Amino acid sequence: MKHVRNILLLITIIFAFIMQAEVYQNMLWNFNGAYYLSSRYTTANDDMDAFLANAEDVADKHDVHIFSTFNQQVSNYQTRLYIYGDDAVVRDSLKSTMDIEEKTYTALISGITVIKFEDFREAKNTGGGQEIMISYIGDEDDIIATYQDLAKDYSITQPEYWQSTETDMMFIVWGLVAILMIMLNVVEVIRRQKEVVVRASLGENAAVIALKSAATDILSYAALFILAKLLVSQFISGAYEEHLVLAVFCAGAVLSVIPYVAFTRFDVKKAFANASDKKGMFYLLNGLKCLPPP
Repeated sequence: MKHVRNILLLITIIFAFIMQAEVYQNMLWNFNGAYYLSSRYTTANDDMDAFLANAEDVADKHDVHIFSTFNQQVSNYQTRLYIYGDDAVVRDSLKSTMDIEEKTYTALISGITVIKFEDFREAKNTGGGQEIMISYIGDEDDIIATYQDLAKDYSITQPEYWQSTETDMMFIVWGLVAILMIMLNVVEVIRRQKEVVVRASLGENAAVIALKSAATDILSYAALFILAKLLVSQFISGAYEEHLVLAVFCAGAVLSVIPYVAFTRFDVKKAFANASDKKGMFYLLNGLKCLPPP
């Protein structure tokens, strides 16, 4: 039973990692509008060069860092993401927020995304030279001050978050993994009922049995998580909300071993009874009697 449980969990965790990479690829398309206050600038004139130069100067004056992004579809399976804003603060912020670096990210279904950093003023080559979205890094008051200075001369929208994050999707996917761990352990506790009663009747401490079982499961969950991570890292990359995923998985592992407390409360007579407990069937039959005749 343990082997079957572990194989099932390993497959489920691998699937969850694959989904995590897919969500990461999806967020690369619009992460700036989800995690950073951003403004959209549109012009009907050929003044994009002047706007970019002025935006950079105004941002420097208010101690704000700005960047822009552009997605180029190279093929059906490959995208190139240009990040315009090549300075240390931008790189560090993107690394800490979305684990974005200048490298290639691969997903099983969504394909490959190649990250390239460019100078901010090179953003003039995006959107046909008529439209650009700039994202801000800095104190919110300084960001508003930057926007207000730019709005005096340019048609630029107020800073806001343009997209939502996919954090809820990670809760759902890894929450299902946690629920599966709990359900499988409940089945394990029921299956081992007679074994634990026999061992306890022969002098073993039921609490020690429960603690040993819980510790073994925690270690096996950790091993399965690491093994699945190593396996999927051979062909996919990009970990969305990695800290959240680890927290949900650890919470699921801890909650899944709580049913072992039942080892200390087993009823010896019920455990060795040839017939199972009939209370559930009794209540069901009496409930059916209350239904109106057809």
